[in-house]
Amino acid sequence: ELYALGFMECLSSFFPVYPAGTALSRSLVCEAAGTKTQLYTIFSSLLLLIVILWVGPFLEALPKCILACIVVVALQGLFMQFKQLKPLWTLSKFDFLVWIVSFLATACCDVTQGLAISVAFVLMTVVFRCQW
Repeated sequence: ELYALGFMECLSSFFPVYPAGTALSRSLVCEAAGTKTQLYTIFSSLLLLIVILWVGPFLEALPKCILACIVVVALQGLFMQFKQLKPLWTLSKFDFLVWIVSFLATACCDVTQGLAISVAFVLMTVVFRCQW
């Protein structure tokens, strides 16, 4: 994961993109907080270190289902994207299909395979858009 993150940061430095920090859940929290630079990574990493060192032992006794609920609540914004499908269909059918294919590929396959299928499908739709 660290290799992939480092490669992505090097590659994305050539484009005006939103900088990702680490996991999707932390990136969503940072986006909701309005971060604009990579400086937030230092602060969030320090906060994560404090939680792991001092709060972590208190969370060790919790069952895994409780910890899973914490993750699901943190990803609530991601799950709320289902409401955006109907307006996306009317706005762009290609983007709607990209969303559906990416979701189904990631849900049915491994995350890595889902990402590869999604990227291949996006490249295919770009070719179709250029041809039309």
